[in-house]
Amino acid sequence: MTGPFLLASLAMGAAGLVVFVAFPSDVRGKARNTASGLPLTHLRKANAQIALGALVIGQVVMVLIMTMTPIHVRNEGGGLKAVGLIIAAHTFGMYALSPLSGYLSDRIGRKPMIVIAGAFLVASGVVSSSAGANQTLLALGLFLLGWGWNLGFVSGSALLTAAVPYNDRMRLQGFADTIVWSSAAIAGVSSGLLLHSVGYPALCRLGALVAIVPAALVALRRA
Repeated sequence: MTGPFLLASLAMGAAGLVVFVAFPSDVRGKARNTASGLPLTHLRKANAQIALGALVIGQVVMVLIMTMTPIHVRNEGGGLKAVGLIIAAHTFGMYALSPLSGYLSDRIGRKPMIVIAGAFLVASGVVSSSAGANQTLLALGLFLLGWGWNLGFVSGSALLTAAVPYNDRMRLQGFADTIVWSSAAIAGVSSGLLLHSVGYPALCRLGALVAIVPAALVALRRA
């Protein structure tokens, strides 16, 4: 069990080195010094609100279901191999299809892709809640969860940055990340409590219900 943590440490160290070398400090300083206004002022724009809502909800639903799936698998008699395969399907959906998500976001549009991302998350909750001990269905549900999150994250991030002037994008993105990951932390704690109190199927159905919010935001803003 120690090996993956060692590999993760090496990978994160290498990533830090790449960022340090690839982005000179004078470029970061220029972006910081020319930024104006507060991130909250940009959130008055409809597109920024839709984008932030999509980012937060996608992260919450993903964490809510994903973190408890390995425990559900173990409770149903599955071993570490089953957990690894199911989470591998989830991770594949989260990251491997990013170029396709970006292409679709450009081709179809950011807001329609946010709605489609919500549909994927809803489908994931429905499939996962009905899977029981069926590892194939769980892998499918977690794949849909990962790709739904990816679609929402790519299209939401693009919509968020396009809603503000170039020099303010770094600060707004940082503020959005704070909200997104704070929400993810709350979802991570809540998921264990929900699994204990209502069970895995109800937890997944709750995630599917929450996933409807971004589409509702798009519909309300259009209205």
